[in-house]
Amino acid sequence: MSLEAEFPQAYKALGSDDHLQIEHILDLERAFLTRGSSSSSSSMVAGIDSGPSDADFDVLIAGGGLSLLYSIKLAQLGFSVAVADKGLAGRGHREWNISREELKSLEASSIFDCSEVDAFIDHRYEKGLVRWHGGRSHWVKGVLDCAVDADAFLAVLRKRAEDLGVTFLDRHRCEKVFSLPANKGLSVSLRQADGRAEETRIRCRLLLDGRGASSPFGNFDIVCPTVGGVMKGLEHDSTVGEILVSTEDVVDGRQHIWEGFPLSGDRLTTYLFYYCQPDTLAATRHPLLALYNRFFRELGNYKQGEASLVRATYGFIPGNTRLCSSDLSPADRIYLLGDAAARHSPLTFCGFGNLIRSFSTIGDGLADLLREDRLDRAFLSRVNCEQEGLRVMGGLALMMIGDRPGLDEDPHLINALLDDAFAALSARGEDIYRDFMQDRIRFQQFLPYMLAVARSRPTVWQEVYRRMSASELFDYGKQIIGFMGKDLFI
Repeated sequence: MSLEAEFPQAYKALGSDDHLQIEHILDLERAFLTRGSSSSSSSMVAGIDSGPSDADFDVLIAGGGLSLLYSIKLAQLGFSVAVADKGLAGRGHREWNISREELKSLEASSIFDCSEVDAFIDHRYEKGLVRWHGGRSHWVKGVLDCAVDADAFLAVLRKRAEDLGVTFLDRHRCEKVFSLPANKGLSVSLRQADGRAEETRIRCRLLLDGRGASSPFGNFDIVCPTVGGVMKGLEHDSTVGEILVSTEDVVDGRQHIWEGFPLSGDRLTTYLFYYCQPDTLAATRHPLLALYNRFFRELGNYKQGEASLVRATYGFIPGNTRLCSSDLSPADRIYLLGDAAARHSPLTFCGFGNLIRSFSTIGDGLADLLREDRLDRAFLSRVNCEQEGLRVMGGLALMMIGDRPGLDEDPHLINALLDDAFAALSARGEDIYRDFMQDRIRFQQFLPYMLAVARSRPTVWQEVYRRMSASELFDYGKQIIGFMGKDLFI
C-alpha cells in the first residue's frame, strides 16, 4: 500500500508543493528513529583527526533554529561562531507561545529592546484554559498568552548573527565528530544535505548541539510527537488560549491532547500530541504522518468550522524526567542546547519559554569556560540554569503516558487524575498555578499542593504506584528529597 493510500487525510492536506512538506516530515521521522543507532555515524566521537581543516572557529553550532540566540550571544562576547544546518538556518516548522513576562529576558540580554520584542508578538489573549475530557475548566492568566511570529523572529535572529560576523553553513549536515590530538578541540565532518559527496571539515573548540530530538546525543526519555498548523476557518474565542484540552480517553495506548492558540487575522494555531517513551515509537509506522491523519480526521471533534491549513507545524518534542541521566554534556567539548538538552519541563513542555529565560545565563557560563579552556564534560555539565522544581515534574509526566501499566481497566484514568490535579492546583491560587506552568514552583508550594490532590482524590497514591516501576518510584523519591533539600536549606 502506498503512503498516500495509508494516510489519505495527511496527504490531502499536506501534499501540495510536489509533496515537499511530506518529504520533510519523512526526513524528520527517519532522523528521529535512527538517532544514536549503529547506522547513525555521528552517535559518538569517532576517533582522532590530525588532518587539515577547511575552517577553524571557537564555536560550531549544529542546528540553526532558536540556537541562533547562542550564536548572537557568543559573537557579542568576541568568539568566532559558525552555524551548520541541514536546511536553511533561521527557518522553522514550529510556532511558539510564551508569556510577556518571560519575553523580558530578551530585553535584559541586550539583543533586543522592548519595542523590538513587542513587534514579534502576533497576538495576545486574556486567559488560558486547561480542560480534560469529562472534567472541569481550569483557567489561568499570564501563561503562554503571547503568540510569537516565529518566521519574523528567526529571520531577525539570523540577520543579527550575520551582522556580528557569524558564518552560516546552510544545507550542511553534521556527519561525524572527531577529537583533535591532545584533546585540543574537535573536528566536525559536514556533508551537503542533498547527498553530494563533498566533505567539509570544521575545527572548533566547542560544539553546541541544537539539532533537537534528531540529535544522536539527545538526552531525553519521553517525547511528544506533535502535529498541527496555523488554521483558518475554525470557530474560536480570540481572547482564550487553550493550553491543554482533551476530547477523548486513551485510544490505542495514546492519550491525545489538543492545544489552540489564537493569532491575528482570525487564525488559530492548533496542535495534537501525546506523551510516550521514545522506544515505543519504533513500533508506530510513520508516527508524524499517522498523527496528522488523526489530526485532520478528529479536528471537527475539537473545533467547528470550515478549516483550511495555512502553515503546517510539526515535530518531536522531547523531555527528560530527571529519573535517568540528565547530563548536558555527552562528551568533552560538546554541549546540548534546546530540545536536544530537553531541560524544559517534561510535564508542560514549554521549551520556548525555558530557552528564552535561560540562554543568556548559559551563554555567559559557556563563555567563561571558553576563556579558561575548561571544556571537558565535567565543567560543561555544570553550566545550567534550571529551576529546582523541575526535579518533580518528570514523575508527574509519566502519568500522562497512555501505554504504561494501570490503564487496561480504565482508559479514563489519565483524564480523571489530571482533572483532579488541576482542580487542586487552581484552588491554590493563580500565582501558584502560573508558577507551576512556568517551571517556577517551590517546595513550599509543591508539598501543600500534592497533599491537596491526595485529599481530593484519596486513591491518587495507589494510582501512581501502579503506573511506575519500583526503580522509578525510588528515583522519584530521591528527586523529591533533593528538591526539598535544595529549596529549603541551600
